[in-house]
Amino acid sequence: MNDKKRHASSYISMKCPHCKALSELHEFLESSPLLHAIRYRCTDIECGHTFEAKLEISRTLSPSGKPNPAVHIPMSDRSAASRAIARKRAGRKRVIAEQRRLFIDSSAIEKIRSLSHENGVPVSAIAERFGVSDTTIRRVISESE
Repeated sequence: MNDKKRHASSYISMKCPHCKALSELHEFLESSPLLHAIRYRCTDIECGHTFEAKLEISRTLSPSGKPNPAVHIPMSDRSAASRAIARKRAGRKRVIAEQRRLFIDSSAIEKIRSLSHENGVPVSAIAERFGVSDTTIRRVISESE
């Protein structure tokens, strides 16, 4: 068995549909860029079944960095949903990180309020001073009123 077959057989194993013994990969054939034929041979000598299975690339979960213009694989809906959830989690983590950085005592909150209300310092300047976003400072100001 050549290296390609050995490599593929270590990942793509199947049981014989008749006797349920392990079948070994006999041949791995590329029918097209998206479809492969895999020929198996049952390891049970008494059974001896030889069969072919198809391996098809059906959906893209993560786009290629080097796409082939001749190949079109539809994006998975689940993939798009997963990316949206990941973006939402990343945003939530960013807000939590800002809140942790801004876990300041009441005197700091008073300082923010006095800077914004009494001294007229712009929110952006306060945010820069505390190392957080404008939105976070606005939230602290509105929550402390």
